[in-house]
Amino acid sequence: MPSTREDEDELDSGENLSRSPSSRYNEISAWAVLGLALRYATLLGLERSAIAPFREHTKDPSKNDVSRLRVWYNLLTCNFNLMLTSGLPASVDPALSVQVAQTFSSHSRTQYPGDVRVTALVELVGFVYRAMCSCGDISGRRLQAHSLQKLNKELDSWER
Repeated sequence: MPSTREDEDELDSGENLSRSPSSRYNEISAWAVLGLALRYATLLGLERSAIAPFREHTKDPSKNDVSRLRVWYNLLTCNFNLMLTSGLPASVDPALSVQVAQTFSSHSRTQYPGDVRVTALVELVGFVYRAMCSCGDISGRRLQAHSLQKLNKELDSWER
């Protein structure tokens, strides 16, 4: 597996095939490992079980419900950070997670400073993902001017 984007480009061009990777730890490897963790979490139903208590207003989310959503949100935001740095596609669609972000941050059990930051990151993930989808490219490599303008407007209104 290529160590960096530059190594991948060199492999594509056939240059420097005998050179060893500069590091075993890089954004591509991290993206692959985190993607695997996300797929396992999805297979185990973490997204569904984490989001459900915050979508249904019939019961008060428990401490475990809050903890599950914190774990899911951290996986989601790390995945998008790696997607942006590596140029590789996101592993999950954040739409459902974004829908409950405000409910999560306004809950009485989520009053840690980190909860507000994570909620803001999840909302930012939603903005960026919508911009990428409107371009038809979920890797973020081919964002078009009109999508970036729309993203800027969403960010301006979100900031207020």
